[in-house]
Amino acid sequence: MKKVIDCPFYKRESRKKIYCEGGILRFHNGELKNEYTTKYCANNACWKKCSAASSLTEYYSGGNKNE
Repeated sequence: MKKVIDCPFYKRESRKKIYCEGGILRFHNGELKNEYTTKYCANNACWKKCSAASSLTEYYSGGNKNE
């Protein structure tokens, strides 16, 4: 069954990588990548806890004034 991705910054994934607007997350194997995707990218209640998504949310909301 295909996962429904909730994170607005998610772009795509490959065998051991997740590509998002915040960068590329690399994993040692596909199982770890799938666990991460399920826990964060495809979880409406938790995607904001991902460090990349959290940083981008802060950046786009104007919270990152150092850049």
